[in-house]
Amino acid sequence: MTNEERIDLVDGLRKMADFFEAHPEIECPYSVQANVYGASKESLQAFAKAAGRVDKDAVGSTFWLRKKFSQKVQLDFNAQRDEVCEQVQVGTKMVEAQPERIEVHEAVEAHEEPVYEWRCGSILQSSEVAEVEG
Repeated sequence: MTNEERIDLVDGLRKMADFFEAHPEIECPYSVQANVYGASKESLQAFAKAAGRVDKDAVGSTFWLRKKFSQKVQLDFNAQRDEVCEQVQVGTKMVEAQPERIEVHEAVEAHEEPVYEWRCGSILQSSEVAEVEG
């Protein structure tokens, strides 16, 4: 995003807030969620440091940090989970034999499969101050 685009976005957000404040007869959106997609580890760190308190979470291949400005307004910085977290094998699980799998028409013998979990440590260096929960 260029600096001009950033200025336009910030100005538009202020104008929207001013509009709803000036016109209480107009119905407001139920909530506002803004997203930054494809965030780098460095931009996540900068966001967490600037925001002061953020929540972190992940689902599937996506990791995010969330700053709640109120119950109805939030900002999410989203990144690919494997860029900020480490996938660690924590054990194995036993998969039972399947005499014939319909979709491939072949038997599958009982076997073990690895079990993984994601470790998403602090996004900030230990010397930096920010409260990151999750």
